[in-house]
Amino acid sequence: MSHTYIIIKEHRLIVQNHIGPFNGEDMKRVKLKIIEDPDFEQDFNFLVDLRDSEINMTSEELIEYENWLLSHPILGKIEKFALFTNTPQQFEIALDYISKSGIRVNHYEIFRTLGDTLKWLNVDQSNKLDINNQIKEMNKTAISI
Repeated sequence: MSHTYIIIKEHRLIVQNHIGPFNGEDMKRVKLKIIEDPDFEQDFNFLVDLRDSEINMTSEELIEYENWLLSHPILGKIEKFALFTNTPQQFEIALDYISKSGIRVNHYEIFRTLGDTLKWLNVDQSNKLDINNQIKEMNKTAISI
């Protein structure tokens, strides 16, 4: 399992990636590492790439994680989190997370294509190839955080 991220300042975007199994504690650890990064800015949007992951969390654990996130003085103010999924199981868990956690409806969205994800995050589509290449490069060097 590995968890990594990249901050793409010119697009005001943070791409967070999970490969293999992960749980709420892993997600907290990655988020805390991200906000310690000197390139982090609170008004950046998140793209959480779940395509190569196995989410090991119950509905209750998802809600507990979301409550932690919303109560955090910095992370609770992030405007958009795009959840990028690949499998029906990932989509179902992401949907369960959104529907049961009581979060703002416009705060999270689930996607299956990078183009749709970037469009919702207000990233110009002409940057899709560049962002995709940066994600691939990040995945090559992924380490456990």
